[in-house]
Amino acid sequence: MLTLHEQDSPWRANETALERDKYERRVASFVYPVIKKLGAQTVLEVGAGNGQGTRLLRQLGLDAQAVDPNFRHNISEEFPFFKRASGLYLPYGLREFDLSFSLDVIEHVGTTGPDLQPLPGLWRLRRQFVDELCRVTCDMVVITTANKRFPFDEHGSRVLGGFRPHSIFQDGTLSADELKRLFKRNGFALEAYLDPRGFFEMERLRRRLGPTAAKLGDWWLHACSNRLLGASVLNPHLFMAFRRL
Repeated sequence: MLTLHEQDSPWRANETALERDKYERRVASFVYPVIKKLGAQTVLEVGAGNGQGTRLLRQLGLDAQAVDPNFRHNISEEFPFFKRASGLYLPYGLREFDLSFSLDVIEHVGTTGPDLQPLPGLWRLRRQFVDELCRVTCDMVVITTANKRFPFDEHGSRVLGGFRPHSIFQDGTLSADELKRLFKRNGFALEAYLDPRGFFEMERLRRRLGPTAAKLGDWWLHACSNRLLGASVLNPHLFMAFRRL
């Protein structure tokens, strides 16, 4: 098995062939159409997980690179397009990439543990994370995260269909308005709420509540991919693209 991470990395369990294939499908069906539509050639993934998404993009002819703080120390010796680095300190120059993306990472910035317990300086760290994404990006940033305004998320303890209830006032997850403010200070504005079909395979809903619930979940996420419902309490998950003004 190809090993990208340190022994104690939380991503180590996602290096199986099954998980690599699943992440590849996620990038192929969700991220790549955005890249293709934009015509981007240089792409950065921040928080690369098992790395399969970046490798797929390179196979498709893009100059794709990735960072993850849990990559093993010598990762770049074998894979020059991977770097062990934090999203808070990206080792790249100003506007080096046409597009950058970060999938379900920002909620872990400034929090700890599976239940996203806030750390001191949470919003300072999140501002720094978005500042860095914007600094290295010329045109567009794609970001996904659970919606704070929806009362359930997929982190920590599992209750209803594999999801936990949370207060809409807690700071573990983020709202669309909070993300808009973080990007606005960097000269980026919301381009679109993206169509998320293909991002989730709905295994939890299918396993816990059956195939009908999984189909409904997929349909509802797609229905929320617009400005009317995207930022509302009805949307479980945010899929947002921000463009430099």
